Amino acid sequence: MKTKFLALAITATLAVSAIIIFHACKKVDLNRVTKCNVESVTVVNATTVKVEVDIFDLSPADHPDYGICYSSTNATPTLADSKVSMGAITEYIKYNKNIENLTAGTKYYFRGYVMNGSEPKYSFNVKDVSTPSSPTVITTTASSIAQTTATSGGNVTSDGGATVTARGVCWSTSQNPVATGSHTTDGTGTGVFTSSITGLTASTLYYVRAYATNSAGTSYGNEISFTTSSPCPATVPDYDGNTYNIVTIGSQCWMKENLKTTHYANGTAMVDGTSAGDITGNYTTKYYFDYANTPSNTATYGKLYTWAAAMNGAASSAANPSGVQGVCPTGWHLPSDAEWTQLTDYLGGGSVAGGKMKEAGTTHWNSPNTGADNSSGFSALPGGGRSSYGTFYSVGDYGYWWCSTEYSTSDAWRWYLSYDNSHVYSYINDKSFGFSVRCLRD
Repeated sequence: MKTKFLALAITATLAVSAIIIFHACKKVDLNRVTKCNVESVTVVNATTVKVEVDIFDLSPADHPDYGICYSSTNATPTLADSKVSMGAITEYIKYNKNIENLTAGTKYYFRGYVMNGSEPKYSFNVKDVSTPSSPTVITTTASSIAQTTATSGGNVTSDGGATVTARGVCWSTSQNPVATGSHTTDGTGTGVFTSSITGLTASTLYYVRAYATNSAGTSYGNEISFTTSSPCPATVPDYDGNTYNIVTIGSQCWMKENLKTTHYANGTAMVDGTSAGDITGNYTTKYYFDYANTPSNTATYGKLYTWAAAMNGAASSAANPSGVQGVCPTGWHLPSDAEWTQLTDYLGGGSVAGGKMKEAGTTHWNSPNTGADNSSGFSALPGGGRSSYGTFYSVGDYGYWWCSTEYSTSDAWRWYLSYDNSHVYSYINDKSFGFSVRCLRD
């Protein structure tokens, strides 16, 4: 009986042990594996990104290290590439880390890892991101160049993957100017911008570059250069020895008097039109006239010229500056329609500029000479005109001036002022008419 009882006891003991072992195996679950996922990769700046990883399961093995591995060349980075180690881990965790000292303008691949003993387990996904590069910007050619000011600007064509926080132009009397020197600040973001450059010195060569700044740094556009205008001279002579007073209006140097010359700057004579009579359709002869064929009128009002005489064979120009010397002295040119527009815009627009341009009073202008105060110093006089069929008209009432811009084979633009309002107008006219000329300095 004792033997049988002992056998039963041993059998019961073994049965209990088996149950314990069975439950222990279920608790450990030797089939579990380490799992992690790269949740996000976010750009911090041009050389830093923030990586977030979620470790949501762990195998029963030891985990002496976990972290992030990354590469700019391997789309599935491993520990053989660059890595950031976070140390040992014993429980599920969601973590993030700033990966620093990256290269701007470069695509990187990121993967999480956990060490199972000596074996790495990688996240089942890889995320990539490109670090920003510096912006791309183009410099605008300078315009409206005066003695102390000019206009430029640029076009930010790409932000490089990060917001452009500053843009403008920088300038210097030395090449390759930088934004830590003289510069403008003209908004943010991409696109076209205009910059007003001030504080310059007359008769000086300047170098200009557009710039744009983002988190990757500051980049520069192509370099341009220009020379500021020299101060306007007090007077300028023509070939015949006539001397003309000069006035500065905005960034322009204008003759203060109508032209009187009968020769071009190289000494070539124009044709005296005193006995020309009807010249309708004659668009090539370079005639000059005295108003009413009376030379004494020239002393006050200057000569009248056909468009052919004013242009001296040059092609029509609408540019600013026109580039047409024409009948003007060396260093001076016949203004284009655009240059007349620049003048009138500077004086407040066509509805008021005429009053600012006309000589005040009624010594030469007929009454009422509306709005005339000559505040610009242009000192415009009503020299009238000569028609193509030989009649003179409108002295005292109107002043007419040719510009270098033609309308058609037979017509060109001219500007005019009137005794009875403050406006300044542009209109087309037959090229064989005779009108006054004012020259503008190059």
